[in-house]
Amino acid sequence: KKTYKNVRKRGRLQYLKDKKGKFALSKSGNKIPLKTKGDTVRSTLYAATYLGKIKDVERYDDEQPKRENGDWKYKTEKDEFLFVKRESIDKVKSSDKLIETIVDPVIKKIVRDQKNKTNVKDYQGNTIRHVRIKTSAGKEVKQRVNYRSKHNYKNKFYSEAGSLPYAILLQRSINEKLDREMIPIASFEVAKANKESGYFDLKKYIEDFYPIFSYYSDKKLLKVGQKVIVLNNDSEYERRTDIDFQTKRLYVIKQFSEGSIWMEYHLNAQEEKEIDKTIKDTKSRILRGFEVKCDIPEVIEDSTIENMKERKDDFNNRKYSFSSYDSYRLKRLIDIIGIEKVKEIKNQLDAFKKQSSKIEEGGEGKTPLLKMSKEYWNFLYEGEDFKISLLGELEYINADK
Repeated sequence: KKTYKNVRKRGRLQYLKDKKGKFALSKSGNKIPLKTKGDTVRSTLYAATYLGKIKDVERYDDEQPKRENGDWKYKTEKDEFLFVKRESIDKVKSSDKLIETIVDPVIKKIVRDQKNKTNVKDYQGNTIRHVRIKTSAGKEVKQRVNYRSKHNYKNKFYSEAGSLPYAILLQRSINEKLDREMIPIASFEVAKANKESGYFDLKKYIEDFYPIFSYYSDKKLLKVGQKVIVLNNDSEYERRTDIDFQTKRLYVIKQFSEGSIWMEYHLNAQEEKEIDKTIKDTKSRILRGFEVKCDIPEVIEDSTIENMKERKDDFNNRKYSFSSYDSYRLKRLIDIIGIEKVKEIKNQLDAFKKQSSKIEEGGEGKTPLLKMSKEYWNFLYEGEDFKISLLGELEYINADK
């Protein structure tokens, strides 16, 4: 948006002057403050770290690079380039998914083999502190002015997109089946569109950058902070006026990512770590009820472990161990009441989730976070289907539909 600010020099306000150098006066006889104006956006346009852009080489099945006519054989077209960034080895080795994104296959094997060690060392015995990993597509930030290369892609700075405050939801019907797609829109795209035309033109944006989606009949612009009523299926539309249904199905959009919409239950007031703790305590309390009936002792700290941190970690690992049938607490129950009864108990526990891909049966009002992929996108939208007053009252815009 357009913003204005007073011009200052060494902290002192500056005032408008005429061609003779005298202060210009307003109709009321006061000096006119000098102002500067420009375009601003309250959002992160780009990530704080620059990315590298490199040409990707063809590889054999054993990940050895291919050569052709005495040079590397590079990939072509959309696979020609990779965006990479430098990441701490401590962060990378803690995730198998991140390890697989390491660019150098030799380094990838070293990290994979030594991920459980405190220090990761190369074949010369040198400690590896950082590695290059593949990342999502980068965005051009600006031209380089202190360096020029004959390769055009090397003459630019790149970075990951900053925040994704908007997304375009596209829908069309194919052979009586609903096809859905989503295009996340970065802040810098919105800022660029506003600078050029004064507003974000959804139709023009799709035609310019995503022409293959131009034929989708239904296009909606979603934004972070927008409220939606989540439907598990079309038949639940008939329940839309039920207050209890509205209360348990109202979510707020928190984030967009490739292929997913992240939402938070509208009555949730806890941080993510607190949610995780609450869910675990709830499951533990339910499970404890069944353990009491079977005379199974409560989980307590192991006093034989002298190190207090290790003792606490061991206690938490056993107390909150009920994710699989091999888990500590479920295994104790299986030994007494059998696997079939425990399956029924586990189904009760699974209804309580910190984050889910959909609202499970019996999970209404119990799922604080949703990360939904396109097969579950079925919403009523604030601003289009309903509106919410300052007093929190929900009113449908087209009540007769």
